Formats: sequence, C-alpha cells, structure tokens
Amino acid sequence: MTLDLGHNALTSIPDALGRLTELSDCLHLHDDQLSRIPDAVGNPTGLCYLNISENILTALPEAMGRMTSLIEFRAQHNQLTTLPDSIGRRRNLRELWLRGNTIEGLPPSTAELHELRHLDLRENSVAELPPSLAGLPRLRQIDLRSDHLSRLPGRLTLLPSLEKLDLRWNDIDPSLPVLTELERRGCVVLTWARRHTIYHSSAVVPREPPRANRCAGMPMRRPGDRAAVPVSARVSCG
Repeated sequence: MTLDLGHNALTSIPDALGRLTELSDCLHLHDDQLSRIPDAVGNPTGLCYLNISENILTALPEAMGRMTSLIEFRAQHNQLTTLPDSIGRRRNLRELWLRGNTIEGLPPSTAELHELRHLDLRENSVAELPPSLAGLPRLRQIDLRSDHLSRLPGRLTLLPSLEKLDLRWNDIDPSLPVLTELERRGCVVLTWARRHTIYHSSAVVPREPPRANRCAGMPMRRPGDRAAVPVSARVSCG
C-alpha cells in the first residue's frame, strides 16, 4: 500500500496516520510545509520508502527508528542539523538522501547501517567524517559536495565496497594519500582542485541506465526527486 500526500501544502500530519499500519510500500510527504513529524509516523513498521523532502523540518522524532523495514529515506532540503540516534535501528536501509540541510555530522548509531549503499550529504555543514562510516561494508557511493571538509580520515580506506567519493567544492587536497589509495583500488574520486579545475581518477564512469519507479502506478516525481530503484539495478562505478 502506498500513500502520496506530497505537493499539498500540508502544515501538519494527523496522528491518525499512525494507524495505517498496512502501509508497506511508499509514503510521500515531500514538497509540503511540514515543520514537525509526529511520533505516530513511525508506526507503519513495514514501510520501505519514505520521502519527507522539501519541507521546513528542523528535527526528526526518535520514533522513526521503529521503521525497521525502510530501504530508502529521503529528507533533502529541510533545516535538519542532526539525525536521531535511532536511525541505527533501520538495519535494512540502503539509501540515505540528506542534501541541502545543515547537518554537521552523523550519530554513532550510523555504524549499524550495514546494508547502506548510498549516502548523500551534499550541501550540508559536514566538517569531518564520522568514525562510524568505517564500519559500513556495503557503502558504495558518498556524496559530500559543497560541505566544509578540509581533511579526510585514513579510515576511508576501510570501506571495501566504495566505488565513488564526490568531494567537489570542499577544500580538499587531491594528492592526499587516502585518495591515492582509493583510486588505486578503482574508486572514482572527484575533487575541486586549485584554479577551479575538476580532478578525477582515470577510471571510466559508465552512464547509468534509466531509473525505474519503485512505486508502480505513481505519478512521476519532479526532476530533482529521483525515483528509487533497487541497488542491484545500478551500474558499478568502480
């Protein structure tokens, strides 16, 4: 069952939504005017896809950790400064999209997201990568464009599945040993070097095939809100 309440200028969500425990596919709450997510939203524990992007949220409830079946979570372009520690309970989470907030870091519980494949922290306030990332064995892509990074930890080399690391528009030296090692392994590394020249590895990045809409029968999303697809459908960038 899917529920789409996006693009409705909603300012609040009734607690009654928590009684829709049969929700097991997608819940769209994007492009509204929500400033708060009630605890009851965490009740549909079988939900696979949740999109709360393009609202004015400043925090997320710990109760959302009850969504243990969640595979993809989108919260782009809000006003979030942090994530609830309960995010680590989402053991099936594969994609985490957080672009355009003011997040400075990730909670330690992120280390429990062993199924995570894609992490989007673009256009946030991240100044240092958290140690928790080093324990994610399936993490393939990290997007850190336009953050506040000036250094990188050597523990990035402990990510065995990393295929693409996007560091553009940060003050990162592309000759750092950790980046050299990642490239040697075939990881695509993108940085914004001196004189505004894009530096990248010699690895060839294949064009991705068209993405399918996970929620069959739903209207097309806006261009900036790509539909979710299973990770198995992605083309390797390594």
